[in-house]
Amino acid sequence: MSAMDVKSKNLRAQALYKSEGFVQEGVLRECLRDESESGYESLYLMSILEKEYRDV
Repeated sequence: MSAMDVKSKNLRAQALYKSEGFVQEGVLRECLRDESESGYESLYLMSILEKEYRDV
């Protein structure tokens, strides 16, 4: 299994990872400080299993 996290606002990266077979496994809600109005950003946890990678 390969796993990673991606910022919730990084839509381009999310689309790329999904196109390569990664699936969203969870969310770390408001775990990063940022300069936005809310002051926080979430991370999406994504992974792909070896058997799924071979099928792509």
